[in-house]
Amino acid sequence: MARVARPAVRSKKTVRPRRITHEEEALIEKATHEYNLRHYKSIRAAARAHNIEKHYFTLRRRVKGLALPKKVAHEAQQLLTAAEEATLVDWIRYLALTGQPVSKQTIRPKVLAILKAKGIDDHKDALISRSWIRRFRKRHLPDLKMSRGSGLDPKRAQAFNYTKVSEHFEMFKKVMEENNIPWRNMYNMDEKGIQMGGGRNGRRIVYFFGVEDKMKYKIQVDDLQLVTIIDCVCADGTAEIGPGFVFPGVAKHEEWFKEPGEYM
Repeated sequence: MARVARPAVRSKKTVRPRRITHEEEALIEKATHEYNLRHYKSIRAAARAHNIEKHYFTLRRRVKGLALPKKVAHEAQQLLTAAEEATLVDWIRYLALTGQPVSKQTIRPKVLAILKAKGIDDHKDALISRSWIRRFRKRHLPDLKMSRGSGLDPKRAQAFNYTKVSEHFEMFKKVMEENNIPWRNMYNMDEKGIQMGGGRNGRRIVYFFGVEDKMKYKIQVDDLQLVTIIDCVCADGTAEIGPGFVFPGVAKHEEWFKEPGEYM
């Protein structure tokens, strides 16, 4: 009997649900809140207004109370509660502002202290693994970021705080207004030291900082020799002043005085 060849049956590929990004999650929460306040006549209109129409059914389930955000739905499975993690984030941001940022290594003792206060002591060291720290960073991407800190001398750190800086700019504004000083007469000079021999660039430690932090300081004491670069600019950009270089030593080299005129 002749055998009849059957056409090959292709197996259907499993389509995994698309993960919701942190930005999309924030938009879904905002759309849910605004719909509950009756800012929109329909759920579809709320989704369209926030450009999350592809997540319409997710938004619909959230509005009807049939689903929760992932970070809330799985809170019981997490090592720390949402409130404990929020407190930990605030503590990390505070230390970063004081010039003492937390690294992946130094965050562990704080988490262990929280667990100990909750009465969790069994194998607690194993709980705070690299994967936990990675998931913690992912959950708080809108608030925290990892970066290398810039060196800040301890003496300068004592004066570098919100109260002192605000007081300085209030006094500065008062002097400018009382004396009618134009911006063309305002100059700013800054210096940048380069450590001879490479300094501490070889240390690859990164720390937690708040997203809005611009300076990202890490207090450290520098006792190495520096080559200093001095730069000066005018507030309105009209004066072109070249940079200056300060080298350590007692002898002068002839080639220092043969550079182009725009350098000092």
